Amino acid sequence: MSSNLQIAIRFIFSRKRSMLMSLAGIVFGVGFFIITQAQTKGFEEFYIKTIIGTDSALRIEERFQNAHHSLSVSSSSGLNSFLVRNKANRKFISGIQYPQELRKALEPFRQITGISEVITGPITVNSTLTKTNARIQGVRLQDHLNATNLDQQIRVGSLEDYKLNPNSILIGIRLAHKLDVQIGEYLLLSTGEENRRYIVAAIFETGVEEIDKRRIFMHLSEA
Repeated sequence: MSSNLQIAIRFIFSRKRSMLMSLAGIVFGVGFFIITQAQTKGFEEFYIKTIIGTDSALRIEERFQNAHHSLSVSSSSGLNSFLVRNKANRKFISGIQYPQELRKALEPFRQITGISEVITGPITVNSTLTKTNARIQGVRLQDHLNATNLDQQIRVGSLEDYKLNPNSILIGIRLAHKLDVQIGEYLLLSTGEENRRYIVAAIFETGVEEIDKRRIFMHLSEA
């Protein structure tokens, strides 16, 4: 045994209380670090599974249109025209005016794994028990599955039944409980100007309360 090791062992046993306190501090620090990392990792997985897995990582919803005015100025070289931006006359444009062109512009990016066009808006839902306000999301199912984790969020019912029936819908689990509706039952959806009946094909649960009690998926053509 080397002399350095002998000195270290003698020091450890001669300072038992100090060594135990130091060891306890190290164990506590490492344990606290492991717990913090586990919480961070768990929250990361929960966030990806719920928020990003429900609405994807990036949403393009609306834009501002900058207003420009054309001005003409006379000079020795002739009449010159140029544009001046006027922020006071900017227009807010809700929604996407040219979704197909936007889709074509995004598809070449290799980092984009899925693109889903969505039509959304408020609606009133009526069941035999009660009625409530909700929001519809009209989607193409396969596109939406490429961009979200909707297939992993189905709790009751089948996406195949939804896919085969254009008059079917998917509803959040909290909304289903509030309306007291089951798979295969009908709901009356009203926009104020038109009423239509749709059959519940599946019930989903995202883990986000506001989504689970408000959202209804339907086929894009129906929306």
